[in-house]
Amino acid sequence: MQPKRVLLLAIVSVLLSLCGVTAQAQTYKVLYSLKCGPSDGQTPEAGLVRDRAGNLYGTTANGGSPSNAGVVFKIAPDGIETVLHSFTGSPDGRFPYAGLVLDGTGSFYGTTSEGGAYDLGTVFKVSADGKESVLHSFSGPPDGQSPYAELVHDSLGNFYGTTYSGGVYGFGSIFELAASGIETVLYSFPGPPGDFYPMSALVRDTNGNLYGTTAISVFELDANGFYTTLHTFSELPDGISPLAGVMRDTAGNLLGTTQYGGVFGRGTVYKIDTAANETVLYSFSGKSDGGVPHAVLLEDSKGNLYGTTEQGGSPQCSCGTIFRLSPEAKETVLYRFTGSADGSQPAAGLIHSAGSLYGTTTGGSACGTVFQFTLP
Repeated sequence: MQPKRVLLLAIVSVLLSLCGVTAQAQTYKVLYSLKCGPSDGQTPEAGLVRDRAGNLYGTTANGGSPSNAGVVFKIAPDGIETVLHSFTGSPDGRFPYAGLVLDGTGSFYGTTSEGGAYDLGTVFKVSADGKESVLHSFSGPPDGQSPYAELVHDSLGNFYGTTYSGGVYGFGSIFELAASGIETVLYSFPGPPGDFYPMSALVRDTNGNLYGTTAISVFELDANGFYTTLHTFSELPDGISPLAGVMRDTAGNLLGTTQYGGVFGRGTVYKIDTAANETVLYSFSGKSDGGVPHAVLLEDSKGNLYGTTEQGGSPQCSCGTIFRLSPEAKETVLYRFTGSADGSQPAAGLIHSAGSLYGTTTGGSACGTVFQFTLP
């Protein structure tokens, strides 16, 4: 089963051409091109994690031998790729659309959208030596089902995440997986007219409150289990389909993207302040400035936001962009993908290390890429 992205078409009568400022293209480098054969992973939908030695780790939704069910991979600083684990479906899971969480021992944790004991998804662990173990197999209502998002963990070793469906009502859940291995559903989404179908990772603050997005809203689940819808999107002008999730800045504001909607129908960057007031910071046109952002944002120490769009950019390709949004909401296109060896359609967010951004693309002339963009 392919990922259930909520594709909501936002049709507008007027499209304006917005031209972003392009940074030096020479700072872009492909670290690894994923092969399309069974020995390698294909279609990395998620972002990367980086260890202290400079190794990059991630997942692919497809590829791997023998089941074409996805892999966990490692890219060394010299560009050599190693497949740490190839998923087979049962009992280890298949189709890991989510990224990884790295702990202090070199082990990784993640989710698969299918597979496991009930073929409804798993939470898994891959140790530093590549051994995979299933920590939880989702069983469907009243348990969760089909997790598409990465995990977040606390200092005690507990993990928190979302499932796209399942829960008591079948419209998704928020769950906790304790360090002891016991899974608990913290909240079940009620479905229309309420919130439904969460696909994003959660953000956890120092008080234990959790924040995330559903197909239509931004929400908070506090440490006492009380659920609040902070904002419901209405397409124009604030956007629609906020699948990427949110990040939380030092002031407690939540920042995120919508895939569609906004002034031009091709997505937005938005902010929700601590009083739950929503502001559209930028509306994408889908042209040279990019469009249809599907990834969580990254913020630097100066308040600049970095992200990717799956479409827009080059007029010859519309293969996506890497962009920066200043604190004054001025957008700069740092890179426009061409759809050839450099990749296309980046679906995941970025990470930052030592002056460079790292990310993945799902397509291009190969079956996806892992790239580095050195900031000017």
